[in-house]
Amino acid sequence: MRIFHRIDDVTICSREMSYVLDFFAESVREFVVAAIPHDLTKAIASRICQYTNCSVYQHGYQHVNRVSTGWCDEFPDSFLSTKHFIEMGKHRLEDLLQRMITGYVPPWNNTGVKTIQILDELGFRVYSAQKNHTMPFRINRDITVDVVASYKPRITYKSFEDVIDEVKALSDTDEEIGILYHFKNVSADDLSKIVRFAKEVESMRDEKAVGGSLR
Repeated sequence: MRIFHRIDDVTICSREMSYVLDFFAESVREFVVAAIPHDLTKAIASRICQYTNCSVYQHGYQHVNRVSTGWCDEFPDSFLSTKHFIEMGKHRLEDLLQRMITGYVPPWNNTGVKTIQILDELGFRVYSAQKNHTMPFRINRDITVDVVASYKPRITYKSFEDVIDEVKALSDTDEEIGILYHFKNVSADDLSKIVRFAKEVESMRDEKAVGGSLR
């Protein structure tokens, strides 16, 4: 069972954000931070730089919706300045983190076909979303388990049991299992759920390793 955890909407160094990031750094084998370039602060960037098991992917630029109907999208094909904003965001993250940024997470896990082509032109090589396009990327990292049950009218989380059941249903496959945690307007109860989800998933991974199934 190959697992990665992805934390979306990382921006400021709040007490809650610091707690979650420190927990993942200490408790899981690998996690991905999806950082919003426009809003990422120097303080949280410095903290991220201390983690050895953390990859950083670019999460759009401002995480704003530019479509009036249908699924939200920051960079739909109709938007003419996509390359400018994505490139500006990439440079900002690289300056703050002092590392190359080659992974991309589209806001709302959705973007246009032209944006995919632009990402390739700009040197991105990892694309992580819930439903990937056919694309020229070397690695596509699908999110197969989202701990959120509903995003509208507000974010509500799945029960602990439902999330674990989803992971268990996938645990005997050879596919990589991506677990998605959104970090926007989270409550104290949400924080405790996120920690519990991650602990249990890592425990399941360890059990598989003992049985010889982990690769």
